[in-house]
Amino acid sequence: MRPKIMIVDDEPDVCEAISHYLGKRDYDVITATSAREAINKLLNEKPLLVLLDIKMPDIDGIECLQMIKKLDKEALVVMVTCVSDLEPAKQPLALGAVDYITKPLCLEAIETAVSTYLFLHSL
Repeated sequence: MRPKIMIVDDEPDVCEAISHYLGKRDYDVITATSAREAINKLLNEKPLLVLLDIKMPDIDGIECLQMIKKLDKEALVVMVTCVSDLEPAKQPLALGAVDYITKPLCLEAIETAVSTYLFLHSL
């Protein structure tokens, strides 16, 4: 069974690019373009890892992270941010995110993060 990854980003092009890239690397990828959609899919799809954008309209990634952690304390969440400064990343890490990746996104860095955290989770 292929590992299931959820990508949450309000930009459909970002979701599509990451989904296509990870799909070719034998991951089962689902996408959501809002926090509400992500929560609904999380309950039904049960992904092993979530790539979650911080800046989204309506419900931002920080609030979505908190919702995800209430539903599944063990959820692996990697935050995606356009800020390279460590300060904004401290809050999601304190709330249970395992890491963060900065934009512009490097697809190889995403693949490395995904494979690393899935491997560590399997130990």
